[in-house]
Amino acid sequence: MSGGQIADDRVTLMGDIEAVLEEACSYYGVGGYVSHQSVDVGYEDYNLFLDAESGKYFVKIFASKRKPEDIKRYVEVMQTVVKAGVNHPKISEGSAGALYSDSDNDLSMVFLEYIDGKSLYDLGTMLDIEDLRSVMRQAVLINSLNYKPK
Repeated sequence: MSGGQIADDRVTLMGDIEAVLEEACSYYGVGGYVSHQSVDVGYEDYNLFLDAESGKYFVKIFASKRKPEDIKRYVEVMQTVVKAGVNHPKISEGSAGALYSDSDNDLSMVFLEYIDGKSLYDLGTMLDIEDLRSVMRQAVLINSLNYKPK
């Protein structure tokens, strides 16, 4: 997808998405905006793949209906699990933190590490015993976090 509006009821955009993404690329220091492609899966937020001069990123644009405190909590949870060693895409830090806000369009977003691959569902395969153990270790790690989100 190139240019234009986001045709999606999850976000409100008054201007050109490319202009917003160019500003976000500057905020995160990832070089210039090159292109983006909408992600077809996802049910609450608007997600896209973004190509910048420094590489490819997964961008989560939070749904307009989300409250600012809920967005901040979501980002805090992601940062906490990454810091604890849970397998989760790394979150980019911008000039004023991980969360970028475009007040003109009432949009908030984060840039995440892009991980090339497919889901187990897309692969149509089952986990072997070693993969199951890995998933269980991640579940134990998540459940052992001494973290109580507000």
